[in-house]
Amino acid sequence: MSEAALPLFRQVGDALGEANCIERLGDIALERSDHDGGKVRCKEALRLFRQVGSVQGEAICIQGQGDIALAQSDHAGAKAKHENALALYRRIEQPYSIGCACVRLANLCDDGAERDAYIAEARRAWSGIDRPDLLETLEREFSADSGIGGDGTPPAP
Repeated sequence: MSEAALPLFRQVGDALGEANCIERLGDIALERSDHDGGKVRCKEALRLFRQVGSVQGEAICIQGQGDIALAQSDHAGAKAKHENALALYRRIEQPYSIGCACVRLANLCDDGAERDAYIAEARRAWSGIDRPDLLETLEREFSADSGIGGDGTPPAP
C-alpha cells in the first residue's frame, strides 16, 4: 500500500483499510528514520483502529510507537509502549504477537528476572503455534553464549 492507495480507502469509506494503509506508511517512515512522520502516522492509524474497534490494529500501532521511541533512544518510553501492546495482544490471544512483544521487552529489560519472565512467556506463546523457527531464534538470541540482542526486533514472520 502506498500514498496513492490512501485516498481510495477514504473514498469508499473503508476505515479499516485506511488505518492499515496509514499504519504501513508509518512503518515505512520508521524504516527511513523519519521518526516525526512515523509518530504522526501511528497516531492517525491508532485513532482509526480504535474507531473501528480493531484491538489488533491498536496493538500494532502502539508497538510501532514503541519502536519509534526505541529508535530515538527512549528506552523507558519504548518499554511502556511495548508493555501496553503486550497487554492488548494477551487480551485477543495472539500467540505470535505476544511472543514478538515479549522479545522486544526482554531486550529492553535491565532486570534479569524480568527479562527471563518475558523470554519464558515468548517461549510458551510460540510453543503453541507451528513455528519451530521462532523457538530456535529465541534460544539462539537469548543463549548464554550470544547474550541479549541489541535492537529489540523480533524474528521475521
